Amino acid sequence: MKKISVFLFTMLLGTFSFAKSADYVTKILEAKEATYGQVGYLVAVCENLVPDSATEDEAIEELFKSGQISGIVNSSKIIRYDEAATLFSKIWKIRKNLMYIISNASPRYSFKQLKADGVIPKNVDPSDTPSGVDILNLFTNGNLKYGE
Repeated sequence: MKKISVFLFTMLLGTFSFAKSADYVTKILEAKEATYGQVGYLVAVCENLVPDSATEDEAIEELFKSGQISGIVNSSKIIRYDEAATLFSKIWKIRKNLMYIISNASPRYSFKQLKADGVIPKNVDPSDTPSGVDILNLFTNGNLKYGE
């Protein structure tokens, strides 16, 4: 069953993110704790800020230059659910609630919005650390929910 799930994630991710290789997707899937670099790479590639051959550090740098993150972050830093929600919320057209708009997509309200829309599971806390599989689930769920 696990092999089937991994295959489906890989296929959906390839369809939506144009990941640079199966090795990179495997690296994300195997991560016990997802990093800013992994999430930043997915976001930067989807936003066409970097080519799919870019590194995670280049993706973070381009996200900073485009104003999607407020500072350069170490790409190997472990990311939390609310931080991942904030990055991912920038690539999707989300029907936003008032607090999301007023807070300028703060991590708290980005997380709440994605959770309310069913993209993030109900039992997840904003300070939890997602695994690589969790990040790919979030990414896939968001693309299915908000994709163009």
